Amino acid sequence: MGHTTAVPITTTTTTNIRPTTTSTPSCSSESGKVYTTCGSACPASCATYGQPIGCAAVCVAGCFCPSGTVDFNGRCVKPTECPKTTTTTTKAATTTTKATTTTSAPTGFPTTGYGDVPLGGQCNTSEPFTLKCAYPYDCSYFNGRCVEPSRATTKRNGETCLGADLYNRPCNSFYDCVPSTLVCVPYESSGINFKSVGEVCGSEDRHNRPCVQGARCDAGKCVRQ
Repeated sequence: MGHTTAVPITTTTTTNIRPTTTSTPSCSSESGKVYTTCGSACPASCATYGQPIGCAAVCVAGCFCPSGTVDFNGRCVKPTECPKTTTTTTKAATTTTKATTTTSAPTGFPTTGYGDVPLGGQCNTSEPFTLKCAYPYDCSYFNGRCVEPSRATTKRNGETCLGADLYNRPCNSFYDCVPSTLVCVPYESSGINFKSVGEVCGSEDRHNRPCVQGARCDAGKCVRQ
């Protein structure tokens, strides 16, 4: 037999290796946002634009509005396109109430002729004097209201006089200060024939009456002797 030489068989195997490709996430075209691997943890929006915000300096991957734009309801807009925010301040209505106080008469001060009608209240300017002003107010002859005491030299019908008056004022020449009530009343109903200390007398009195005992008429006014 002849000699046979073995011939080695070579087998070639070809493997197709495809390169690995990483895809970039896509952002909605309607939003106008672009993807970045290092965006702000506190992206600008219309609600926060122009306001100081404390935010951590870390990178966040995601879809973000391009520089010069801010987020508004998921869309990128220019800051000038953000809706205007209107702040309405409502001022609460306040009502100021002025308290009316009645001052008590000094100790020992004769309160005859005063009543309990407060400042501004209605009072009597003629008999019967059932509505009298509280101390130290006067009943205005013009509007029948209790008013601040004036420094008029004389008092009018229905007003307190002499010792019951804050300024010890007498009645004017049309009226008399009744000693028992210290209220000015018309001469016709007073029954007074002599004038008291502090009242007008003589020629200054419409009825030319003299002063009471213990007083004299000096320059038209009764003074103690």
